[in-house]
Amino acid sequence: MDRTVAQAMQQVGYLSQMLTAFHGPAWISDGHLSVKFVDAFYEGDTVTAHGALLGTVDHEGRRHLESEVWVENQHGKKTAVGWAHAPAAEQ
Repeated sequence: MDRTVAQAMQQVGYLSQMLTAFHGPAWISDGHLSVKFVDAFYEGDTVTAHGALLGTVDHEGRRHLESEVWVENQHGKKTAVGWAHAPAAEQ
């Protein structure tokens, strides 16, 4: 390879930071994330975590919000894709 590949787990950290900002403490205590790494993430790349709310799902008898999540590099190319869910705020 002509460039240094960055750790894939860095992308998980970016996604987790985004999900914590959205869900708050519920993400830390009961959030779930499934990710596939679909392209290389190189040292020096600028990457951004994204998410789109899909709706609610039942998880162990509780209502969770489900999201599609992904990471894109500075060229708009996805480097990681996945799904996440965490408890919905009770009304």
